[in-house]
Amino acid sequence: MKNHYLVAFAICFLVLWIVPGKSFAQCADGSNPTPVLIDTTIKFKTGATTTVVKFPQFDPENGMLRCVKLTVTMIGVVDTVAMQNLSSETQTASFDYVRNDQMTGPGLTTALTNSYSRYYGPYSITEFDGDFTAGTDYHAIPRDTVLRKTTIRTLTDSTEIAQFYGHDSVAYTYQIDVSTAATITGGSSQSLVLTSALVNFKFEYCKCPKVTLPIGLKNFTVNRTSAETANLSWEGENDDYLYTYDVEVSRDGRHFSTLVTLNRKYTANPLFLYAFRVPDNDYGRYYFRVRQHWANGYVRYTAVKAVDFTNPLFAGTGVYPNPSSGTAGIKLVNMRPGKLLIQVSNAQGQQVAMKEAMVASTDYIPLAPLASGVYWVKITDAATRTSCVKQLVVQ
Repeated sequence: MKNHYLVAFAICFLVLWIVPGKSFAQCADGSNPTPVLIDTTIKFKTGATTTVVKFPQFDPENGMLRCVKLTVTMIGVVDTVAMQNLSSETQTASFDYVRNDQMTGPGLTTALTNSYSRYYGPYSITEFDGDFTAGTDYHAIPRDTVLRKTTIRTLTDSTEIAQFYGHDSVAYTYQIDVSTAATITGGSSQSLVLTSALVNFKFEYCKCPKVTLPIGLKNFTVNRTSAETANLSWEGENDDYLYTYDVEVSRDGRHFSTLVTLNRKYTANPLFLYAFRVPDNDYGRYYFRVRQHWANGYVRYTAVKAVDFTNPLFAGTGVYPNPSSGTAGIKLVNMRPGKLLIQVSNAQGQQVAMKEAMVASTDYIPLAPLASGVYWVKITDAATRTSCVKQLVVQ
């Protein structure tokens, strides 16, 4: 009869640093890449199943990849086969083992596959003598490793390697189908079949250290050219690598977004310039950096540069005196005449005073007396709805 059993498996990860056994493309300094090996073994019982095997992506901040190597070793084990004749006549016994494996995922343009079968027998087992699991009416096959096959797939193309950079994981689908059939001709009989299937995965990153990688740009500067514009500039390197430059901006220095992507230049000592303008009167501090993005997915960043853009409407605006003994006001110099909205909030964010005022180019607007503490004074131009915030300390 044919036996299929429920599937159970366990997965363990082991990350090792090892000495290279084979060199692939060299690092920029001429040294060989350092392998990072993730070793995973899955054990299956008899039956058919599909499972997903995940490996961590390579953090681009830790270096550059020169290759990705996947080694899959398929192992088939017949743990126990026992056949007992229960009839009064001699019978012939045999056993079939069939296994099919397939693996698909990143970098495997064609699936890794393997098929294997093995036949045991025929065995002659005599009539039942009344004693189970012993004698010539019983036949058992000792534990046997029937299959051990290794398949290796190595990726060196930068386009294929790009998908292995990141901070998540790459997933592979492994399908396995192991079936067994123990047969005893005629009469009454019993059989017991236990098999296991092992799959060992060695996932290897060929890594070049970060310090040996080409910089690709130098002398990154950010110069403010007006109250609302700045020039970002840098020099490119004379190399043959394929990469782009992403100009990135942030308001908090942590979360960046891309303003523009520029292709590299193949001229000698190329210069790059990007002109930035404050959007929609959104003045304040801006943070800039350039992200260099190689074709194989590796990225590097320049140092972050910060620039403050002050609304010219409030360039000559201040709180005076500051610190104050309780009475203070808004001092205006070279201000555009018009209506201002003034809001005063305490350190807890509660608004404690508000007033509207028509102001001249040079003016002084007194504030209501305030108790000791720290305050934030928000001054908004009614015509443009732009504003600035000043701190006031009352002693």
